[in-house]
Amino acid sequence: MPLHEMSSIREKLQKMGNAVVVEVRLNPDELRTFGMFPFALNMLSHYHKLVNRSAYIHSREGYLRRNVAPKEVVSVTPKDAFFAKYSTFGRSI
Repeated sequence: MPLHEMSSIREKLQKMGNAVVVEVRLNPDELRTFGMFPFALNMLSHYHKLVNRSAYIHSREGYLRRNVAPKEVVSVTPKDAFFAKYSTFGRSI
């Protein structure tokens, strides 16, 4: 059964509100990622997607070992508005 169909989880998800994308300005040396050259592959694959609509986008997850300070937050945008603006990223995220 999908999680959103479980009543206790659905209620918690509904209380969270709407999804947003939080853009932050960080020192890239502080990010911990899972793979070699994560940013290069990500950026190159986004460019590749611009010139070849069927190209695969390499995305990488990462994490910080500290909290993000309010002064590091660049913008907070509703998810749908963010992906409408940057449509090359795909809408399935």
